[in-house]
Amino acid sequence: MRNLLSILLIFTAFFGFCFSPVFADEPNLKNIGFTDMSLESRNNDLRAFFRNFNKYSVQHKLDKLMSMYSDNYVSGDGITKKKLADMAKEAWLAYPNVKYTQKIEFISAQSDNATVITRETLKGDTSMSVDYIPGYGYVDSDAVIIYYLKKVAGEWKIYSDSILHETTSLKYGVAKDIKMSIDAPAKAYAGAQYTASLRVDVPKEYLAMISINNETIKYPMDKPDDAFRSIKADTIQERILTANEENKNENAFASIGIAEAKITESDVNVKIKGIALLTTRVNVVKQFIESENKKDESI
Repeated sequence: MRNLLSILLIFTAFFGFCFSPVFADEPNLKNIGFTDMSLESRNNDLRAFFRNFNKYSVQHKLDKLMSMYSDNYVSGDGITKKKLADMAKEAWLAYPNVKYTQKIEFISAQSDNATVITRETLKGDTSMSVDYIPGYGYVDSDAVIIYYLKKVAGEWKIYSDSILHETTSLKYGVAKDIKMSIDAPAKAYAGAQYTASLRVDVPKEYLAMISINNETIKYPMDKPDDAFRSIKADTIQERILTANEENKNENAFASIGIAEAKITESDVNVKIKGIALLTTRVNVVKQFIESENKKDESI
């Protein structure tokens, strides 16, 4: 659910949103390098917890879903329980048709504390359209999320979560058939520079207008204001970005417009045939500066 709501953070500044999750089969932990001989017996209740978590999401039972969160829940992006509930209602109204899957990758549990790592995907047509592109958009998201749980009065509650990795695309029109991707480091130091790279395989009959930028993660997102550049061939475009100095997680994003240009002796007619928004998460951490006064240590 967290990647669903994080997508809502991004795309409410651009387009609309929709949602309909399904629960994936139980994973084989050996396939990802984790083994725990007692995991099956110790953590059935946690698997059942997440099955209910997804069932309530599918059925849009907000009260039951929110009951699975601790009252003092705060996400790694600073989202509180109340704000999470507001985002869930908005997402369910805007994205009724998108399919969501969650696969448990790893569970580590003690008597009263647990950490669960999931892989979550979201794919499907949106219910929202844009005026100048016929048809609906297509959203595709992939995320790795850590949920932190505690037992409260004998029941598991989510008290926080953090997204380790997340890439998302939303495409309209001919952009849905064009291969494109954005890449940026998963972690950056506050105030430091990093490179965001955009790859767009532009068909020869089109030209692409692109913008690459970054934005701190908050709700609601500000609509970015950035100039577009035009590219005409299969290419990789890069931009040096500076991470925010507030130690807040952010998204590197690219806005792409796919256009068809008709040039005559007396006129140039450019018609937008597709648009896309690509994002990738950059988790921002405070820089560590070693004191110059630190004494040398010898063994």
